[in-house]
Amino acid sequence: MEPHLVIGVDISAEWLDAALPDGTTKRLPHDALGYQQLIQSSRSHAPAALGPLVFACEASGGYERAFAEAMTDAGFGVRILDPRRVRQYARAAGHRAKTDRIDARVIGACAAAFPGPLFQRDVPRDALSEMVRLRDQLSTERMVAEAQRRGLRLPRMVVLADQRIGQLRQMLKQVEAEIADHIAAHQALAADAALLRSMPGVGPVTAARLIADLPELGKASRGEIAALVGVAPFADDSGKRQGKRRCAGGRKAVRNTLYMAATVAVRHNPTLKAFNDRLRAAGKPPKVALGAVMRKLVVILNTMMRTRQPWATSNHQTA
Repeated sequence: MEPHLVIGVDISAEWLDAALPDGTTKRLPHDALGYQQLIQSSRSHAPAALGPLVFACEASGGYERAFAEAMTDAGFGVRILDPRRVRQYARAAGHRAKTDRIDARVIGACAAAFPGPLFQRDVPRDALSEMVRLRDQLSTERMVAEAQRRGLRLPRMVVLADQRIGQLRQMLKQVEAEIADHIAAHQALAADAALLRSMPGVGPVTAARLIADLPELGKASRGEIAALVGVAPFADDSGKRQGKRRCAGGRKAVRNTLYMAATVAVRHNPTLKAFNDRLRAAGKPPKVALGAVMRKLVVILNTMMRTRQPWATSNHQTA
């Protein structure tokens, strides 16, 4: 792999805090002008012998997307790191203090210590990801509004709350229609969605989520894809002690969607229903069994995407 110089950037809604190659930090506005200033400052402080520049940042609720896209379009590599991994690195390295500028240094050091794939620009997929995020936000707002509505007694307040819920439901329908139209309008997305939805238990919401937020599907190994989602059990053994295996980390939004898909699959997917029944008959608690179903589900989908073969029960009995 070609050597490169990693510049850590801590991103918020308004600011970019960058750890420059000479050890200094710089705060810049989080906008197009700030991107250009960061490029200029990074180039002026970067020895050419250390290789091309790669900017590293954390996944930060979508704030990083515009930055990653702008830097990629400008010809630079970009790494987007899992915030949990950065925090674990900071603790291991003894970094107790926390400021935006310290965070930028830690992000850069973590990215340099653990090489990984660069951010890849995919305009149709990026647009779908934005739509899916908005659907999440509207769905959450609707559930909160419905919970608040149950506590109201004054007739006028009930009317206003019902109007709010109705508006959120209508907006949610509009976004879901936009998602369906967007997938249908792009051949690659439509082919992926059709392939995923050929599996019983995978509906339009699950398919859209996986396409938008799990681009590694079909490219990673079975262990890697399970770990990315956060459904891979990790050992906790030491000496003679054998600890309970636990799942940790992963992409929460993807995992939550797979949880709902798994609850449907154990009723309507013959292979996964039989698998769940075997685990329950062996004494596994319902939650543990469903977690195993989630792992099996994503592993099968990973195989389907890699081989480009639609669901067929006989093909996945031992997946």
